Amino acid sequence: MIESADFHHYLILSLSVVFVLISAMNLSSLTSLASVIPEKDKAIDRSLVSVLIPVRNEESRIGICLESIKNQTYSKLDILVLNDRSQDGTEKVIQASADVDSRVRAITGSTPPEDWVGKNWACHQLFQQSRGEFLLFIDADTILTEDTITAAVHQAELLESDLLTVIPQRMTACAAERLLFPLMDWMLFCWLPIRLAHKKTNRFLSATFGQFMLFRREAYEAVGGHFEIAGEPLDDFSLGRRTKSQGLRWVLFQGTGTVAVAASSSNLETIRSVSRSLFPALNYSLSIFVLLTLVFSAVGFLPLLTLINGALWANQEYHRLVISACSLCLVLTSWYIVCRKFHHSLLLPLFHPLSTFFMLVVGYHSVISYAFQITHWKGRSIPHRRIHW
Repeated sequence: MIESADFHHYLILSLSVVFVLISAMNLSSLTSLASVIPEKDKAIDRSLVSVLIPVRNEESRIGICLESIKNQTYSKLDILVLNDRSQDGTEKVIQASADVDSRVRAITGSTPPEDWVGKNWACHQLFQQSRGEFLLFIDADTILTEDTITAAVHQAELLESDLLTVIPQRMTACAAERLLFPLMDWMLFCWLPIRLAHKKTNRFLSATFGQFMLFRREAYEAVGGHFEIAGEPLDDFSLGRRTKSQGLRWVLFQGTGTVAVAASSSNLETIRSVSRSLFPALNYSLSIFVLLTLVFSAVGFLPLLTLINGALWANQEYHRLVISACSLCLVLTSWYIVCRKFHHSLLLPLFHPLSTFFMLVVGYHSVISYAFQITHWKGRSIPHRRIHW
């Protein structure tokens, strides 16, 4: 009969095997957008693409973002930039760009209505003034290589997608980014079977990224757009889930080499950003949060602690040490696959317990912030959402 301690170790071993299998299968399931850029003579700019960029207090980053949009090889662009009541020099940067490129339209945003998240209201206003057959929502800290929109539209037409989204390449400049961003990629790549996600309409078999969301206009209207998720702080995940739940075609690509996110200015900004998104991604469910906390803690710490305990005090059963060693090797393997796929440092797998610990701390911060209604972003409070078990 399996003892309780042995059961935990066997469970972790099983999970570790699953992580490796999913990540290995995803290597062939997740296509890089950079690998499907059409040849110049085959790229036909048939459809008008409205690039919609909500901006609030992004003086230092919006200029680079706009330059990358203006340098796109895709010619039929309608570039709308909404200044969401910024309190820095953002408006001047946007207007300077509009003055030298007639495709750029500078829009002044109005005050968000009650119970609206500011970004969602800004995106809704952008949509109302857009003209494109495709709607490309991107964030102000996003940087695109010149052929990105060409490749995305070509694939959207080829695959007949309703929503095409891209996992961005996240630049790092501080310790928090170096620890959290690879773990976020590991969670996606080792937990989400992408081939299955492309086939099934289950709303939770998806991951959508606000740095790059390419909608067909009729699909965006069909899911209700940002109007239907007015108070949701995680607009990208919410829109992706609505798209899938309505049976529309959702497609995910890898953005390494095409879609990058500029590094944040500080560790604190990174923590706030991840914290703002984490609990909403779990649908405000305490039971899911507790379950994931247990899984993260077990996989991240137990095999290593068991081996350390056995090495120092020699009071562990031999088979338990073998199981823990196998589990640790498998976890490191899955981390290695992810770091190679997403171009992270190959030394990071050795520090995965530290990344896990840091993410757990940020997770508790996220839950507590939403529980006490003290979550803020860009100087605005987030509308209250009901927390459930």
